[in-house]
Amino acid sequence: MNLVTGNTETITKTHRGWTVGHMHTGLAGTTAFEVKQWRYDDPIDYGWKKFLGTEYIVIYQGVLEIQLVLDGDKETVTLRGSCQDYVIFSPGVTKKVVVLETPAFGVTVRWPSSLGLNEVVKGS
Repeated sequence: MNLVTGNTETITKTHRGWTVGHMHTGLAGTTAFEVKQWRYDDPIDYGWKKFLGTEYIVIYQGVLEIQLVLDGDKETVTLRGSCQDYVIFSPGVTKKVVVLETPAFGVTVRWPSSLGLNEVVKGS
C-alpha cells in the first residue's frame, strides 16, 4: 500500500505549505494540480503575483482581501472564514492577497502544476 502522511507545520517549512504538486515526488508528485494548506498568525501583504493556470482558494478562519486584475479589469474579493468563503479565478489573473484578520487558514488548489506558472509582478 502506498501512503503519504504528514502535518502542515512540517510541509510549510519544506515546501511553503504545498502538499501536492510538481514540487514533490511519489504519490504527492503530479503536474495535474497542486494543493497548499496555509495558516497566517499575523497580518501579511504578499505583493502581486500572476498564476498562469486556474486557482481556487477557500478560507476556514480569518479574513482575506484578494485584489484581482485581468486585462485592465479590477475586482476586490473579501473571503471570510466564518462563512467558509471561496473564490475561483481564471488563468492569467494577477492577484494581491492581504490577510486582514488572523489567525487565518485555508486551502489553495491550482491547476495545472508546473514550475514557472506563478510569476511575481511588480505593482499592478
